[in-house]
Amino acid sequence: MALRRLVHAAIALVGISFVVFFLVHAAPGDPVQLRLGGVDARHVTPEVIAALRAEMRLDDPILVRYGAWLVAAARFDFGDSFVARAPVRRLLARRLPGTLLLVATALVLAIILAVPLGMAGARYSGKGADIAGAIGATAIYSIPTFWLALILLQIFAVKLGVLPLFGMPSHDATGPAWLLALARHMVLPVATLALGPIAYLSRFVRASMLDSSGREFMRTARAKGLSEWGALIRHGLRNAMPPVVSLLSVAVPALLSACVVVERIFRWEGIGNLFVESVVARDYPVVMALTLLTAVLSLAAGALADLLLLLLDPRARTEENA
Repeated sequence: MALRRLVHAAIALVGISFVVFFLVHAAPGDPVQLRLGGVDARHVTPEVIAALRAEMRLDDPILVRYGAWLVAAARFDFGDSFVARAPVRRLLARRLPGTLLLVATALVLAIILAVPLGMAGARYSGKGADIAGAIGATAIYSIPTFWLALILLQIFAVKLGVLPLFGMPSHDATGPAWLLALARHMVLPVATLALGPIAYLSRFVRASMLDSSGREFMRTARAKGLSEWGALIRHGLRNAMPPVVSLLSVAVPALLSACVVVERIFRWEGIGNLFVESVVARDYPVVMALTLLTAVLSLAAGALADLLLLLLDPRARTEENA
């Protein structure tokens, strides 16, 4: 079973990378001109242009070029950035931690808040608090990410002035001062990323808890004298978590996609901002590497969700062994 999933993941990565490779190389623009960094190709000797075309294998069929890129990518060699004139993997190593920090913090915050909110919604199902929660969750989930980011900026950075407008803390500071500055700069980007997942995860937890509350083990727990909250926490929560864990495999790719907008607005140094910069500059080696990296992170999140599901749900373990 694990081997089959690994094969499926490898096939998915190859398929995604080929589609993006084809689209990138079908885009308008001369790769040699882009490699020259805006220098007029007419002012470059034909020998230099021919050498660049040979180095970039532009005269080879696209399948041959893709095969060469895939072999190099398997060695973590994504070439050099057209803009930065530096190895792409060096750019990724510098920018990836910033994005992972935002995504991990937003995901943990979403889980911490969504689970009790969903439990409260199930406990008071049909009452005023539950209806208000449903309206609020729908409203928040319906707001576009860029608009939500601008609203938070306007309120907390411009009007109230209690949080930084954008950017990351200076590396001049060290120790607790730098950590405090980092935390203050993270508040708005993390809040923008987390509010959407909090909205839909809380409603999903509520639905799962309501489904569990009518089952035999919940009625038995109540008959033994457990309060409604006690039954929900001790028995309902564990049985309601597997569907929620499955949803996390979708939440991580969604957060990575949202980082493209959030990092751009807040000028956060992550791979989302780097992706926008690379697309605008037609820095194709960076675009290809970022696409592959995002696909790997998304598939890894799905694999982690499957592993957690096996630990939480005995039925899943039985199906896995079968």
